[in-house]
Amino acid sequence: MQKLLILAIILLLTNISLFSQNWPTIGGSNQRNGLSKIIGPDSVLTPIWTVSSSQTSIGNSVFSFGDRFVTSRSVFSPYTSKIECRSLIDGTLIWEKMVYSTSRMFAVGFSEDAVYAHDYFNDSLYALSLIDGSVKWSVQENMFGGNSGILFACNGDPIVRGKRLDKNTGQTIWFYDYIVPVRPNSFYAATSTTYYHYKGTINTPKTLFALDIETGQFKYETADLPGDGDQEWPVVIGNDGTIYLHRDGGKLYAFEDTGSEFRIKWEYNPTANEMSGYFGCAANGNL
Repeated sequence: MQKLLILAIILLLTNISLFSQNWPTIGGSNQRNGLSKIIGPDSVLTPIWTVSSSQTSIGNSVFSFGDRFVTSRSVFSPYTSKIECRSLIDGTLIWEKMVYSTSRMFAVGFSEDAVYAHDYFNDSLYALSLIDGSVKWSVQENMFGGNSGILFACNGDPIVRGKRLDKNTGQTIWFYDYIVPVRPNSFYAATSTTYYHYKGTINTPKTLFALDIETGQFKYETADLPGDGDQEWPVVIGNDGTIYLHRDGGKLYAFEDTGSEFRIKWEYNPTANEMSGYFGCAANGNL
């Protein structure tokens, strides 16, 4: 039996629907820096509630919005996954969704418009109703949502690796074609004006580049960033707009986006022990 344990720190506030911290994308925001608007307690000794299930082998990323959260629950014989939507207040199941009996559904985002889920079995991206999980629209999309999730434009349009979709219909608004060295996708980040990702194949140079988030127009890119052939580290944006990228087998870079080019603010060559996993930002801007 596996347990999904949610330490609902924000329940310590008096009104969860008013003060809850929303986590629509992995990392807590489009910047993927993990920064929260709410400061929790120093320690939590006991959970507010727990949810137990005898029908899941593994849990996945959790996204919250208002007084609800969504996650996916998977089994491996056969390999299937379903989306669960639950109450943050007491963990009550509100709805669950598998589009097909063979679906491998992974939650990839949550906004006021929809719960977004990717079916890894047939490469479909779904916008699901917040009320009952019914399908609002679906499009074919090659991704692995259980890994990196999606981003959102200011108006709520979902952004999936180099593609912006209309939140109401799923139709493509703009598309920029590029190759990442580890497919199907890896962490990208955005501000209100700019989309950032890296590109390159296993045996070609890797660069960080910028797109206009409204038009998808290519803006500029860095010079080659030396390192290993693959690249699995995310793009992270600090609260001052600094863009961080750690190259596999290479340096940790801090870039400034001047509006016309990238400038290196500093670079550092960390050891494996110094950076053995992903990173985020403190409130004072430190990594």
